[in-house]
Amino acid sequence: MEIGAWPTSQGVNDNYREIRRLGLESHVAELDTFGFTVVPPELAAPAGFADKLADAIWRHTKGTDSSIADYNSNQARAVDGEHLFHTVKRDPLFREATVSPAGYALASYILGSSLRIYQSSSILKAGKINPVFMHCDTLSVPPPLPPWGMVCNVTWVLSDYTRENGALFMVPGSHKLCRHPTLAEQPKCIGGQGSDDIVVPIIAKPGSLCVFHGNTWHGALPKTSDGTRVSYATIYCRSFVMPAEDFGDLTDEEIAPHGERFAKLAWRDKWQGYREEGPSSAKLALTRAAQENQFG
Repeated sequence: MEIGAWPTSQGVNDNYREIRRLGLESHVAELDTFGFTVVPPELAAPAGFADKLADAIWRHTKGTDSSIADYNSNQARAVDGEHLFHTVKRDPLFREATVSPAGYALASYILGSSLRIYQSSSILKAGKINPVFMHCDTLSVPPPLPPWGMVCNVTWVLSDYTRENGALFMVPGSHKLCRHPTLAEQPKCIGGQGSDDIVVPIIAKPGSLCVFHGNTWHGALPKTSDGTRVSYATIYCRSFVMPAEDFGDLTDEEIAPHGERFAKLAWRDKWQGYREEGPSSAKLALTRAAQENQFG
C-alpha cells in the first residue's frame, strides 16, 4: 500500500517509507517478533564501508586499556578484549556509522524521533576470550521494563561471527518478557546453570548489522579461536534517558560534516542542563512535539 501523510501516524510515516526504500521491511517484522534482526552486508552499507570502519578500530584501539568493570552482571569480573569508548569523538568514520541509513532507520523504528546516542564503542577480541553474561541493555531500570524500546543496539559485525569466534547470542522473544534475566537463567554455554536451548548464536558475515531491542536478552559466547573478532556498536536511546557518554566535547567542526541528524544524535538540541536562565523554549518545543506523538 502507499503510505500517506496520515496524521494519526505522523511520527512513523517517513520512517517507514525509508525502511521500505532500503528493503528492510522483513527486518522490522523480525525486530517486532523476535527482538533482534541481522541485516546482510548488501543492505547494511555501501561496499567497503565496513572495511574502513574495521581499519579505524585497528588504528585507534591498540594500546588502550584491555579490561573494564562488567556492568552486565552482578559479579565482579573483567570483560576481556581491547575496548574503545566515546568513539564518535575519535574518528569521522565512527560518526558516519551512527547516521548510516540502515541502522539509523531501524533504531528510529524502535525509539521514534527522539533517538539520541547513548554510547558509541568498539571491541577487539584477539585469541581466547571469556564469555559475556546474558543481560539486556535497558540498564538501571527496575522490572517490569516498559514494552516499548528505551534503547536500541546497532552492532556492526566486522569479522566473521561464528560460535568459535565468540559470536553474540540472542534469546528470541525475550524483549516481550519485560524484565532482566536472573543469575539462575544464565546458560551453561557461558558458565551458568540455565538451559542452552534458549540461546541463538548470531552467525554473520563481516559487514552485517545486528540490531536489537533494548529489552532483548543477549551476551557473547566464549571465544575459542585464535583469530580476532572485531565489532562496533552504537547504542541509541530516547531523549529522556541519561546517556552513558558526555558528548559536550564534540566541536562544531566535528559535527558539521555529518549534518543535522548527527547533531541531534549528539544531543546538540537537548533542553536539559539549564541553570538560572531556564530551558531553551525552542529546544523544549522540539521535545514536546516528539512527546505529543505516540511514536515519539
